[in-house]
Amino acid sequence: MRLCFLPWLVIYRLLVLFSRTCEAEGAYVRSEASIKPLGGVGSQRGLPLNAQHHHEHLNALWDGIDIPTEALVASLVALSSAETKKVPQTRNTSAVKWVLLGPFDSGTNLFEMSVRSNFPQLKEAELTAEGVAVWKHSTSGSDTISTTLKHRIAPLPLKSMVLVIMVRSPLSLISSWKKAPYNLRTCINGKQYADMNEACQARTDCVRNQFLGRDHSFTSVADIYNTYLRQYRQLQQDKRFKQVMLVTYEDMVLNPKAVMTKFAHAMDAVVDEKLDIKLIDEPTKNHGDPVGRAKALTKLKSRPWLAEMGTAGLQAICPLLSKELISDLKEDNYGSHQVPYDQDCRDHSK
Repeated sequence: MRLCFLPWLVIYRLLVLFSRTCEAEGAYVRSEASIKPLGGVGSQRGLPLNAQHHHEHLNALWDGIDIPTEALVASLVALSSAETKKVPQTRNTSAVKWVLLGPFDSGTNLFEMSVRSNFPQLKEAELTAEGVAVWKHSTSGSDTISTTLKHRIAPLPLKSMVLVIMVRSPLSLISSWKKAPYNLRTCINGKQYADMNEACQARTDCVRNQFLGRDHSFTSVADIYNTYLRQYRQLQQDKRFKQVMLVTYEDMVLNPKAVMTKFAHAMDAVVDEKLDIKLIDEPTKNHGDPVGRAKALTKLKSRPWLAEMGTAGLQAICPLLSKELISDLKEDNYGSHQVPYDQDCRDHSK
């Protein structure tokens, strides 16, 4: 009897160990009032979700945080009602496919969920049997990313693909990294903003996924931002794809309908002139709590990261940001209140 029981005990202990490993890699642990980032991408520790948790997911999504896709889909479904408006449809399905890149917390999942909600017929590039094509947060360089996509996504050539790249204003993004650092935790955790001018290493030289790669050396946290932007600028210059569409997180918050319409056109999808783009927070408007997008709009106006970083933090970070890489980037590209990406640092750059 005891001998028969032992194998089951071993299996049980392995399952417990596996679940703890998954938790260590998990992105969030829910608290009473918020979703707290741990770093990595993973589970919700198996806790049952209620309406409050679903609203937290969408609030975090509009804040640019990379909630795991599975959790977001579950929340969007749970919060959708029978009265939710019909998903907009283009008049063709388009043979073009799309691929998404962006730094951590730059709004990649916000973009992805917006596409899923509005244009489910516009598909991401199909993956080969070998697995993940390109990890969207990779810093492996433009040539490695392009080559990997060319060999692992079949049968489409790169010229049949739209590469969507999310970017975000530098200080806003670094502030989000401090809250949800993911693979950057070795460079962020335990550091004050004033200490973010120190060298560090983080596992971001990954191509296929976040676990298969090596550490990347950075001279500072600002250098992480510069590395991402330099890689994306090169992808634009290489002109290997049908189109490289640079999308700012701020535009996704301020003008999501304009971004989605532009994306549909980039995908060669014929859209109606009066296409009614669906905002992914619309199902939450009747529950009485502040909507995630409204909070994000308020933050863009009040810019709380400036006070959060303080003078010492700004002096440590701003001089190390590349002015050349962000010189033509701005918030509100579809509106009349454009804010250059370098504005927050103008009083603190060398």
